[in-house]
Amino acid sequence: KAERKLAEIQRVQGDARYTFEALVREIRSAKIDYAYYADPDNNPATNDNIDLSAPLGVGLNTWNNAKVQLVLLKADGEQIRFRQEQGSVCLTSPCLAVNSTATGGAWAALTPEGIAVKKLVFIISPAADPFTVAGPPQQPSVIIQLASETVSAKAEEVGRATYQTTVVSRQYAR
Repeated sequence: KAERKLAEIQRVQGDARYTFEALVREIRSAKIDYAYYADPDNNPATNDNIDLSAPLGVGLNTWNNAKVQLVLLKADGEQIRFRQEQGSVCLTSPCLAVNSTATGGAWAALTPEGIAVKKLVFIISPAADPFTVAGPPQQPSVIIQLASETVSAKAEEVGRATYQTTVVSRQYAR
């Protein structure tokens, strides 16, 4: 029993580290798409901006709102999006999903089968666009909080891992 529990803990830690590294790599090599948060549906007539002073994945910025996503812009202008998803996109639900041209513009699971994402929070700082003249003189960063666990038939064999880190974008120009 102890060996199975240890194996599950090692599995979830390895998969969470892989997921974390994929996120960190994308955030470092891209910049936060502040324009997306001002008007997520590209319709200025609707007031649907996302408040970046609150974490993504919590409260009013819950994952139940399909517009709530971590949206990055790569150097070539391509958007890449991350969010917690449920259902058919996920091999195990809920999962961390990614959407980009590499996924054909469709949501795809980033977390492997057998790993459920129990908590995913992104905190973007600064909340205002630093890429404008009036923006704060601050390097953009994202705090990531991720809690995941293995899916097991036996509750006593579930492995859990919780990670948090701050990632600073290397794309910064004023």
